[in-house]
Amino acid sequence: MSRRGSKSADMARRGDSSRLAVRTAAALLLAAAACSLAGAASARPRAASQPTVYWGAVTGSVVDPVLSAGNVPSTSSFAGAVGKHPSLIPIGYTWYGCASNGCGFTPFPTRAMAAIRSYGAIPLLSWASANQNGGDQSQFSLAAIASGTFDSFLIQWADAAHRWGHPFFLRFDWEMNIPGLWPWSPGVSGNTPAAYVAAWRHVHDIFVREDARNVTWVWCPNVEYSASSKPLSALYPGNDAVDWSCLDGYNSGTSPHAQPPSTWRSFASIFGATYASLTRSLAPSKPVMVAETASSEVGGSKASWIATAYGRQLAKSFPRIRAIVWYDRDNGDGMDWSLSSSSAATAAFAHAIASPYYSSGRFSTISSSPIAPPTATARKAEGGR
Repeated sequence: MSRRGSKSADMARRGDSSRLAVRTAAALLLAAAACSLAGAASARPRAASQPTVYWGAVTGSVVDPVLSAGNVPSTSSFAGAVGKHPSLIPIGYTWYGCASNGCGFTPFPTRAMAAIRSYGAIPLLSWASANQNGGDQSQFSLAAIASGTFDSFLIQWADAAHRWGHPFFLRFDWEMNIPGLWPWSPGVSGNTPAAYVAAWRHVHDIFVREDARNVTWVWCPNVEYSASSKPLSALYPGNDAVDWSCLDGYNSGTSPHAQPPSTWRSFASIFGATYASLTRSLAPSKPVMVAETASSEVGGSKASWIATAYGRQLAKSFPRIRAIVWYDRDNGDGMDWSLSSSSAATAAFAHAIASPYYSSGRFSTISSSPIAPPTATARKAEGGR
């Protein structure tokens, strides 16, 4: 089930956005430095002396049952282009899929997780209660999950996660507030918001019973838009079953491939209202992750969008966002989210991410769960790169 292959219209409908920022920096001679440093101060996140944000990029397969290398090769290529190792590597798996040895329920990806950890990053695993091959998804209805139909499979996964033993983020059945998009969306297979909560809590409780406490649970709706399921509170599983809240959002710009037509929107415009809802009322005690974001090149400057989002808006206006992931893919549908869409976009991202505000890949020995936001103290204790 390709994450974005046929979703340009959906992303445009959300009025999504994207991110990145500019690191303005260049120390020349002292006489000229006063001016350039003043500009850098406005473009860089505040208090950048210690890493405070995990970051990464979706680079390889988005949902794939055979990611034995854990997207490390494509991530290494991305890191070379931007000049820094990410602290997160996203991978994705459906519950059921097909590989060279046949079709069946997908086992816990121990090899992929180990490859990511050896690289020095934290796995961000998006886990979809679906059949990768598409077709009739009704067997994966939320009611079936909550009633115990898949308990044997879930226990196997939880036991395998426990045996692996290292911390990772689990982003289960994301963007649940987009009606009709995913097999777990409201309106599909009789799904309702209450059934989503019941299914989430059932899966979570199995992992707890099997002592898979190395899992950090990430609840990740899309940013709210006119047609999204409301209120978000009806889809929230509860503070005891969620460790991080999360948002996805894209800036489709004025691309002719965006259906319906959209407008150019800043990171703040896309994320502001839903972020406020999460942090003020729905999940005020939870750190926030942006698990998917990107920008079009059409309708404005993608490089400036990146520079503003990562350099000014993230630290100043969204201090509770402690992890962010760029969706670096060209799906061949006219919506090219990748940095390779222009040299200016790549340069802007590289300058922004070079700030120590964005934590480099040094987490090969991280051991605490649930995973806490990066801090100066954690930096000394985590080791790794």
